[in-house]
Amino acid sequence: MPESFQDEVVVERAFSEDELGLAKTLIEAKTMEDFDLGRYKDAYVEKLTELIEAKVEGKEIVTAPVPEEPQILDLGLSDFPELTMPSRLGLIAERWTRWVRAGLS
Repeated sequence: MPESFQDEVVVERAFSEDELGLAKTLIEAKTMEDFDLGRYKDAYVEKLTELIEAKVEGKEIVTAPVPEEPQILDLGLSDFPELTMPSRLGLIAERWTRWVRAGLS
């Protein structure tokens, strides 16, 4: 082990029988007996392979359109730091209503 990791070494300690039993129970409960990697599909690799094959065949590759950035509603509450919470809620309701009526939702 490199000397730079000597400070990182955890000092061995004894575990109680209860702690060891709990650790073994958790490990056994989370361990699959018959793990079959073939049951899982790698969609990323499949799509990438399709894309590469289409490119090799000379097909045009079209990317998805970039979504428009969502509008952010600035209620301007930072302009009124002295307002109490009920006053802020009233201001939010008023500005939200104007915003919705203007068709910005």
